[in-house]
Amino acid sequence: MSPPPSGPPLPFAKGFAASALAACGAEALTLPLDMAKVRLQLQQTGSAVGGAASAPKYRGLLGTVATVAREEGPAALWRGLVPALHRQVVYGGLRIGLYEPVKGYTNTLFGGEGLASKVAAGLATGAAAIAVASPTDLVKVRMQAQPGRYGSALGAYATIVRTEGVRALWTGLGPNVGRNAVRVWCLSVSREGFFPQGGAGWVEGGEEGGSGPPSFHTTPTPSPP
Repeated sequence: MSPPPSGPPLPFAKGFAASALAACGAEALTLPLDMAKVRLQLQQTGSAVGGAASAPKYRGLLGTVATVAREEGPAALWRGLVPALHRQVVYGGLRIGLYEPVKGYTNTLFGGEGLASKVAAGLATGAAAIAVASPTDLVKVRMQAQPGRYGSALGAYATIVRTEGVRALWTGLGPNVGRNAVRVWCLSVSREGFFPQGGAGWVEGGEEGGSGPPSFHTTPTPSPP
């Protein structure tokens, strides 16, 4: 089956808005899982004071969600929602909104719309978006990991700047950029391997006819001819 026809790329403003709204919806639905991930990552296991083995407070994904809800209230599962939405608006909007304009430049640079051009465009837009959005990610994790320390997202930004300096907002930027680079590379190489002709199971911007970095379509579709 031939791939579905695709229209012209969305203008930057529409692409930014569509990406930001979709990303915010997904973030709101999955934030409890992210809360569980943060608590599990920060949990220390091993020996307690006196040499006795300490039992972990959080056990598994569902166990962690249940423990947080029971001890801190169900609303605690969405702690950090405001900076999480900030992150999705900035990161998701910029990453997808800038992709088509940047890809036009990389197409010229690499002499066509090949794998190298798509990877370069994805890396550039992803790195730029992460660089801008990194403070929002830091505040989200701080609010999830340290309940009660920050009264609000804006208060958290101000407290971090006042007590640790402006540069502290970009703590962890390097790993974030590296993670994005690996993701973009794997998606682009997979796309070329599985859908070399741009099959129906692959769309450039996550929506058929949309604009943005490559991603797999979640709806099962026939293989390309």
